[in-house]
Amino acid sequence: MIALKGSDFMRGTQYFLICVVIIAMLAGIVSAKQPAYGLGTMDGWPYEEWNLATDFWGDMTNPLTHAVEAKAYVRYDCDTNTVYLLVIDEDGGGLLLPPAASIFVNHNNVAPSSIVWDYTDSSETYAYGYEASFPLSPATYGNFVIEAEYLAFIVNTPVYTTAATVDEPLTITCGAIPSPEFPSTFLPATMIIGLLGAVLLIQRTREH
Repeated sequence: MIALKGSDFMRGTQYFLICVVIIAMLAGIVSAKQPAYGLGTMDGWPYEEWNLATDFWGDMTNPLTHAVEAKAYVRYDCDTNTVYLLVIDEDGGGLLLPPAASIFVNHNNVAPSSIVWDYTDSSETYAYGYEASFPLSPATYGNFVIEAEYLAFIVNTPVYTTAATVDEPLTITCGAIPSPEFPSTFLPATMIIGLLGAVLLIQRTREH
């Protein structure tokens, strides 16, 4: 059995870990979340043009209780470079608070160019949901959050708070869309390559 020096082992381990970290970062970029693609319309309820399965973006949770207060849906129109959003109150209670609706892209608050609220009554105090749109060029954005003011009940006490999606990257690609399976199949192969490279590096170091 060949005994390895401590320095040889450390060099090989460092080489392997560097390969894994670099490829993991690349895999994260490729697998950044994308919206559904297609034309959206701003016509309010009953949201017939939306596909609540394929257009689903994420849950909007209460930061105090972590309960899901609403659901967000996102669609992108490549012909007009427009993002379309749909937010629907989760329990049907209609406790969204107009007009406070925020969209954050790269930590910048983006004002919707158009927004349609579906109010619970003529007083326009609460809403069941809303549709919004805003222009955005195809690219990868490191931060994307959909947020709305919300009236929650905590231990039977009304609390004004927010409901928001998870802060995560957004990638918009009009044309060839990367396969989401790419990172999961590519990363194991790269780890094997990194391991082989580490072994070769150790052997080369011993020869010298």
